[in-house]
Amino acid sequence: MKGIDLKIKDLHLPHAWILKFLLIVLFIPMNCRADVDSLKALLRTTSSILEKIDVLIDLGEELSFTDNDAALNYLEQSLALLKKHDYPEKHAWALNYYGYALMVAGKYDEARNFLRQAV
Repeated sequence: MKGIDLKIKDLHLPHAWILKFLLIVLFIPMNCRADVDSLKALLRTTSSILEKIDVLIDLGEELSFTDNDAALNYLEQSLALLKKHDYPEKHAWALNYYGYALMVAGKYDEARNFLRQAV
């Protein structure tokens, strides 16, 4: 007995694009949540400063749209560590994502300043 191999593109419904959109919208937050949870666990367990900086930057990037205040907080923590440790490339990334998070928050002038520093 053959299984049914049904794909969304095979649906010939007038509003199949709505189904596609809803599946994408519902899947992305679940995937993001798993990423955030694993990053938070890694942040608690890592002893490497460089890895901690990476995780803080990744958390800031992941949370920019879903929890902007938390994103800014994680990025501020990364920038504070980067003041004590010399990692120019990581510093540029942290400044870039901090500016991006500020832009998402609607703080355009402040965002522009951080984005300029990143380059």
